[in-house]
Amino acid sequence: MIKIEIQRTLPFPLAGIFSRLDDIVKLRALKKDIRELSLVRSESGLQIADATIGLPLFLSFRARLSCATRLEKYCELKQVKGEFREYLCIYELSDSQGGTDISVSVTIRFRFGFAMIISFLIEPLLRRRIEREFARIEKLELARAL
Repeated sequence: MIKIEIQRTLPFPLAGIFSRLDDIVKLRALKKDIRELSLVRSESGLQIADATIGLPLFLSFRARLSCATRLEKYCELKQVKGEFREYLCIYELSDSQGGTDISVSVTIRFRFGFAMIISFLIEPLLRRRIEREFARIEKLELARAL
Protein backbone atom coordinates (compact mmCIF):
# COMPACT_ATOMS: atom_id res chain seq x y z
CA MET A 1 0.00 0.00 0.00
CA ILE A 2 1.14 3.52 -0.78
CA LYS A 3 -0.07 6.40 1.42
CA ILE A 4 1.30 9.89 0.73
CA GLU A 5 0.21 13.16 2.33
CA ILE A 6 1.79 16.49 1.40
CA GLN A 7 0.77 20.03 2.33
CA ARG A 8 1.88 23.32 0.80
CA THR A 9 0.91 26.96 0.95
CA LEU A 10 0.90 28.69 -2.42
CA PRO A 11 0.80 32.50 -2.66
CA PHE A 12 -2.22 32.59 -4.97
CA PRO A 13 -5.97 33.06 -4.45
CA LEU A 14 -8.02 29.97 -3.73
CA ALA A 15 -10.42 30.48 -6.66
CA GLY A 16 -7.57 30.47 -9.19
CA ILE A 17 -6.00 27.31 -7.83
CA PHE A 18 -9.35 25.52 -7.56
CA SER A 19 -10.07 26.34 -11.21
CA ARG A 20 -7.12 24.05 -12.07
CA LEU A 21 -8.73 21.15 -10.19
CA ASP A 22 -12.47 21.54 -10.78
CA ASP A 23 -12.81 18.91 -13.50
CA ILE A 24 -10.96 15.81 -14.58
CA VAL A 25 -9.81 17.24 -17.92
CA LYS A 26 -8.12 20.19 -16.21
CA LEU A 27 -6.76 17.90 -13.51
CA ARG A 28 -5.16 15.77 -16.21
CA ALA A 29 -3.00 18.75 -17.19
CA LEU A 30 -1.50 18.66 -13.68
CA LYS A 31 -1.42 14.91 -13.09
CA LYS A 32 0.76 13.55 -15.85
CA ASP A 33 0.04 10.00 -14.70
CA ILE A 34 -3.54 10.14 -16.09
CA ARG A 35 -3.39 8.92 -19.69
CA GLU A 36 -5.88 7.90 -22.37
CA LEU A 37 -8.74 9.77 -20.73
CA SER A 38 -12.21 9.10 -22.13
CA LEU A 39 -15.06 11.03 -20.50
CA VAL A 40 -18.11 8.83 -19.79
CA ARG A 41 -20.28 11.27 -17.84
CA SER A 42 -19.91 14.94 -17.01
CA GLU A 43 -22.01 17.00 -14.65
CA SER A 44 -21.22 19.98 -12.51
CA GLY A 45 -19.21 18.66 -9.59
CA LEU A 46 -18.96 15.08 -10.89
CA GLN A 47 -17.22 13.51 -13.86
CA ILE A 48 -16.71 9.84 -14.61
CA ALA A 49 -14.01 8.79 -17.04
CA ASP A 50 -12.13 5.75 -18.22
CA ALA A 51 -8.38 6.25 -18.06
CA THR A 52 -5.02 4.61 -17.83
CA ILE A 53 -3.00 5.57 -14.78
CA GLY A 54 0.71 5.40 -15.39
CA LEU A 55 2.97 4.87 -12.41
CA PRO A 56 6.76 4.97 -12.23
CA LEU A 57 8.73 1.92 -13.41
CA PHE A 58 6.58 1.70 -16.56
CA LEU A 59 3.54 0.34 -14.72
CA SER A 60 0.10 1.27 -16.01
CA PHE A 61 -3.37 0.32 -14.87
CA ARG A 62 -6.82 0.78 -16.42
CA ALA A 63 -9.44 2.37 -14.20
CA ARG A 64 -12.84 4.01 -14.26
CA LEU A 65 -12.40 7.18 -12.24
CA SER A 66 -14.87 9.50 -10.60
CA CYS A 67 -13.85 13.10 -10.02
CA ALA A 68 -16.05 14.77 -7.41
CA THR A 69 -15.60 18.39 -6.36
CA ARG A 70 -17.08 20.68 -3.76
CA LEU A 71 -16.81 24.32 -4.73
CA GLU A 72 -13.42 25.67 -3.65
CA LYS A 73 -13.06 23.03 -0.90
CA TYR A 74 -11.83 19.75 -2.35
CA CYS A 75 -11.40 17.54 -5.38
CA GLU A 76 -11.57 13.76 -5.02
CA LEU A 77 -10.28 11.46 -7.75
CA LYS A 78 -11.30 7.90 -6.97
CA GLN A 79 -11.29 4.57 -8.78
CA VAL A 80 -14.82 3.25 -9.16
CA LYS A 81 -13.79 0.13 -11.04
CA GLY A 82 -10.47 -1.10 -12.32
CA GLU A 83 -7.18 -2.87 -11.81
CA PHE A 84 -6.22 -1.29 -8.48
CA ARG A 85 -7.61 -2.57 -5.22
CA GLU A 86 -7.90 1.13 -4.30
CA TYR A 87 -6.89 4.41 -5.93
CA LEU A 88 -7.79 7.64 -4.17
CA CYS A 89 -6.34 11.10 -4.62
CA ILE A 90 -7.79 14.01 -2.62
CA TYR A 91 -6.93 17.69 -2.96
CA GLU A 92 -8.16 19.83 -0.07
CA LEU A 93 -7.94 23.61 -0.30
CA SER A 94 -8.37 26.37 2.25
CA ASP A 95 -7.64 30.07 2.52
CA SER A 96 -4.66 31.15 4.57
CA GLN A 97 -2.83 34.39 5.29
CA GLY A 98 -0.11 33.56 2.77
CA GLY A 99 -2.48 32.49 -0.02
CA THR A 100 -3.99 29.02 -0.32
CA ASP A 101 -3.20 25.89 1.68
CA ILE A 102 -3.29 22.72 -0.43
CA SER A 103 -3.24 19.27 1.07
CA VAL A 104 -2.81 16.28 -1.25
CA SER A 105 -3.49 12.76 -0.05
CA VAL A 106 -2.83 9.74 -2.29
CA THR A 107 -3.72 6.16 -1.38
CA ILE A 108 -2.94 3.29 -3.73
CA ARG A 109 -3.45 -0.41 -3.07
CA PHE A 110 -2.46 -3.04 -5.59
CA ARG A 111 -4.19 -6.34 -6.25
CA PHE A 112 -1.12 -8.47 -6.84
CA GLY A 113 1.03 -10.22 -4.23
CA PHE A 114 4.40 -8.48 -4.53
CA ALA A 115 2.76 -5.09 -3.93
CA MET A 116 4.92 -4.35 -0.88
CA ILE A 117 8.13 -4.39 -2.95
CA ILE A 118 6.56 -2.30 -5.72
CA SER A 119 5.14 0.16 -3.18
CA PHE A 120 8.54 0.60 -1.59
CA LEU A 121 10.07 1.48 -4.97
CA ILE A 122 7.24 3.66 -6.28
CA GLU A 123 6.38 5.78 -3.23
CA PRO A 124 9.35 8.20 -3.40
CA LEU A 125 8.82 8.66 -7.13
CA LEU A 126 5.13 9.43 -6.64
CA ARG A 127 6.02 11.89 -3.89
CA ARG A 128 8.26 13.68 -6.40
CA ARG A 129 5.43 13.72 -8.97
CA ILE A 130 3.15 15.44 -6.47
CA GLU A 131 5.85 18.04 -5.82
CA ARG A 132 5.95 18.64 -9.58
CA GLU A 133 2.17 19.12 -9.58
CA PHE A 134 2.62 21.94 -7.06
CA ALA A 135 5.32 23.44 -9.29
CA ARG A 136 2.97 23.26 -12.32
CA ILE A 137 0.21 25.01 -10.38
CA GLU A 138 2.63 27.77 -9.38
CA LYS A 139 3.89 28.17 -12.94
CA LEU A 140 0.36 28.33 -14.38
CA GLU A 141 -0.81 30.80 -11.73
CA LEU A 142 2.23 33.02 -12.32
CA ALA A 143 1.49 33.03 -16.04
CA ARG A 144 -2.14 33.97 -15.32
CA ALA A 145 -1.01 36.84 -13.07
CA LEU A 146 1.13 38.34 -15.84
